[in-house]
Amino acid sequence: MDVDLLRPGTVPISPDTVLWFEFLLREELLLDHLQKEKPDPSPVELINKFTSVVYETTDLKKVEVDGDKSSVLETKYTLKHLALKILSLKVVAYLKWNLDIIKELPYKFQLNILQDLLYFTNNQIPVDIFNVPDVEDTEILSQPFGFALVLFHRWVIRSTVNCIFMGPVKFIGNIEFTSPDDSIIHSPQNVQKSVCFLTDILAKGCVPHLITYDCFATLKEDSLLVENNWDRSTPISKDEFYAQISYDLAEFYFFKENYETATSYFNNCMQYYNSISHKTGFLNVNSKKLEGYCLACSCSATDTSLSLLQQLHMSTVNQYMVCILFLFLVFSRG
Repeated sequence: MDVDLLRPGTVPISPDTVLWFEFLLREELLLDHLQKEKPDPSPVELINKFTSVVYETTDLKKVEVDGDKSSVLETKYTLKHLALKILSLKVVAYLKWNLDIIKELPYKFQLNILQDLLYFTNNQIPVDIFNVPDVEDTEILSQPFGFALVLFHRWVIRSTVNCIFMGPVKFIGNIEFTSPDDSIIHSPQNVQKSVCFLTDILAKGCVPHLITYDCFATLKEDSLLVENNWDRSTPISKDEFYAQISYDLAEFYFFKENYETATSYFNNCMQYYNSISHKTGFLNVNSKKLEGYCLACSCSATDTSLSLLQQLHMSTVNQYMVCILFLFLVFSRG
């Protein structure tokens, strides 16, 4: 259905349609809705609606900083705004923070989701999305804020690749959501910072817990405090976590045409992938696609497990060097 139908009073709607504000009034409604075989509105439509309501009704107040007469815009969020932000995060958590689904959102909304996650996991202290702090204390990486940082840096390198093919422009209704700061987010310096962060994660061996739907506490009328329960997060196995991070880095290097580094990470991902005994849902890797990447990057043309057609393709990629060497040895022996 069209997400605009979630706006009450605009057009006649079906009795089965759930209005966006009903999710604020009934705490159990959201999970019941998401667990339907084909929820209508879909999870992405819900996130769009929750976020657009916040976006359209947020007041920007001009304030002075340190007596400076030049004013800056300060965002003022109401209790309803915070409740809607938490609902959006609950939906994304239900989707296991799947970046392939998150990328369907308008670019500005993707930034909002990540910024909100960083805010709530950082003891409700705002984090500058354009200058995310470095992490020197490895203990932080095992905390909720560490998971938020991992998700942010994964998003940076994945959306960098996505922007090459799709561009950052997304529409919702008649509103165009482009980010004038996109060049900052995806600047070479920031992208390299994210690559280094994820590389260090693999070296340090710290694995955060998966933030779940139940971690976020729904706000109520009689409560002004946000009391999220991070103890309800789920441990991620080292193999599952490393497989996902290795895959993200491998895909990034592959599209940057650094095939040697991509090969190393794809091979690591395959090893971790084959060692996973239990999945939490954090890992989002298509096994066939992974095999295709490995075949494109690193499989030997002499591998007997490959079909003749695959060996022919690999021989073509390697400029028939194996065939030439074979013919040379045959003729040299006379």
